[in-house]
Amino acid sequence: MPAPASHNARRSSAKDLLDLERKIGADRARMEDLKRGLREIATDQGENFKEEFAGEGVVKVAGRKEGALKGILPVLDAEQFLGLSERRRQTLLDSGLVRMEEQRSGTFYGSVTIEVF
Repeated sequence: MPAPASHNARRSSAKDLLDLERKIGADRARMEDLKRGLREIATDQGENFKEEFAGEGVVKVAGRKEGALKGILPVLDAEQFLGLSERRRQTLLDSGLVRMEEQRSGTFYGSVTIEVF
């Protein structure tokens, strides 16, 4: 059971977050719409740009860029490799033609979801 102080701090922080969302949620949504429009402009023009406002700040915009083909690599069919005899797999591993790598899931950094009623 968490200490009461940590529960109070948790609740207080959550309430502050909810209050801020209620206060600036519409402005934040408008900002996302404006960003989307600026990205579309940069994409349509085919170049990044920035707009500077003296003494206030700068807005830098980069448009969408499709992924580019970097090359073609051979791919091992893992199912077929694992279906080989242990001896044959070991031969391929020893030759350096095949190597084993750990496969891990991506890290989950947590999330916070705010629902305003």
